[in-house]
Amino acid sequence: MKDRPTTALLVTVMVVGLSPRVVLAGAPQNFTQLVGLFLNLILLIIPLIAALCMLAFFWGLAKFILDAGDERARTEGKRFMLWGLIALFVMVSLWGIVSIFTNTLGVPLFIPLLPV
Repeated sequence: MKDRPTTALLVTVMVVGLSPRVVLAGAPQNFTQLVGLFLNLILLIIPLIAALCMLAFFWGLAKFILDAGDERARTEGKRFMLWGLIALFVMVSLWGIVSIFTNTLGVPLFIPLLPV
């Protein structure tokens, strides 16, 4: 059971890290491009994590409804729903903070391509 979060994190890092946008990215030429690259990677990961948060919420909701007779299962379902909502709120907040940061400082969100 302890290996599941580690495995999920490893798979997520591999999928995002080996995506063509990341692998084919050219080296940033200045600090602005480096920050843009970092923020673009964050913006790629946020929807994936938000989807996992929604999945956790709906898993808790299903557990809460389907195991209505078992108080312990209902409590576990409530906990899943609560943490799913908290994580979703954090992800949406992070998304907003990154957008405010990029719009305020004028950091372009792009990954430089290799010259052809």
